[in-house]
Amino acid sequence: MVPVIVSIDVTDICDTAPIVVLTSILNSEADDSAAGGDGSTRQDIQEAESGTEDTEFLLRAERAGKGDGRVYTITYSAVDASGNETQAQAVVEVPHDSSDHHCEDPDCDLNGA
Repeated sequence: MVPVIVSIDVTDICDTAPIVVLTSILNSEADDSAAGGDGSTRQDIQEAESGTEDTEFLLRAERAGKGDGRVYTITYSAVDASGNETQAQAVVEVPHDSSDHHCEDPDCDLNGA
């Protein structure tokens, strides 16, 4: 699991403090995919609370080896005092592992933490 910290900057001409909430985090790969190759793990999104101002959570940095790659789509909604609402999204892509690569440096960590 990798910690993710989201930075949000919201401005509104009439409202100095619009309300921002985490709407959803979608994952392009199923938890513990039946097709295999994803490490037989569950709970790929942890410590995220939709409907709150949550900006810190954990995402699994692992993907199906033969798939197209894991993509997380994170959506926030902002509402001002007049009731105007807008949404913004961020995308997190999980790259394929580096296990086929070699590193001469003894401090090199190709597999990450």
